[in-house]
Amino acid sequence: MNRSFYLEYKDINQNFIKDSLIYRKIIRGRLNNSYQTSLQYVEPLGTFSQLEFIAQVNNNSYSNNSITNNIESNGSQLKIDSLSNLYDYSFRTGRITTNYNIDKVKYKLSLGLIAIPSHFESTDIHKAVSTSRNDFHLVPMFRFQYLWSLLHNISLNYIGTPIEPIFSQMQPVPDYTDPQNPVFGNPRLKLLLFIH
Repeated sequence: MNRSFYLEYKDINQNFIKDSLIYRKIIRGRLNNSYQTSLQYVEPLGTFSQLEFIAQVNNNSYSNNSITNNIESNGSQLKIDSLSNLYDYSFRTGRITTNYNIDKVKYKLSLGLIAIPSHFESTDIHKAVSTSRNDFHLVPMFRFQYLWSLLHNISLNYIGTPIEPIFSQMQPVPDYTDPQNPVFGNPRLKLLLFIH
């Protein structure tokens, strides 16, 4: 991706000093590896009720690079270390769910609790800095569905789903590739929970 920016330099009183035209070449890459595994066990308690256990593990690993070069007037390229970054990180989240379920002809009800442990690990190769963090959340779970007929029903849900931050929210190096809109990441950003 090639971009050009027209900059005006001004003093403290906003008086024009000089301008410049900067040509930059920005090379971005991302490699993502993911896996998910789950295990479910159901124990009947009666004709219409059961106890359910679900264990799930999700792992997402990312290798990101952003290299910014200035393109000189003679066409040569000069890497800008302060605007470049090589950043690897991974999120591992688990979901351990215990549900009590009732399944009758006219309605279905689930009550439970979800434990969500998470592990974040990152390495800023550019700065040779590593980060590691563990978080833990407990979220109640509720589902209710009432069936008027085979075609009509109403349902209510309350459940938490983990949402991991994206690279631009995480990267430890400020991104000034667009001087008008710098982006500052936060590698200490925690895993978010979406309640729905």
